[in-house]
Amino acid sequence: MFGARFTRWRQGLSGDIKDVKTEVLASQGKERAMICIGITCDSETITDSRGYPAPRYFLSSAYSDAIRQAGGIPVLITPGKPSEVAEILSKLNGVVISGG
Repeated sequence: MFGARFTRWRQGLSGDIKDVKTEVLASQGKERAMICIGITCDSETITDSRGYPAPRYFLSSAYSDAIRQAGGIPVLITPGKPSEVAEILSKLNGVVISGG
């Protein structure tokens, strides 16, 4: 349903990350590269059963299901500091911006 239409692929991976992924796959008898796709998620604070605030992150499972169906590995990207997000993005092959 979502597939590659909503995914922007980056060219290549840094050597050390690619080597680790290839090595793991080889040990599992798989030949294709692991494609990690980040998905932005939303946050909210609800009140738990004790009456305390309970912050949480959420995302429709349709996004991760579509990435898995296309052969990728979904990785949730939670809101954070710009430096943290930049580090996460540098390790991904693509990103899906969820929502409407």
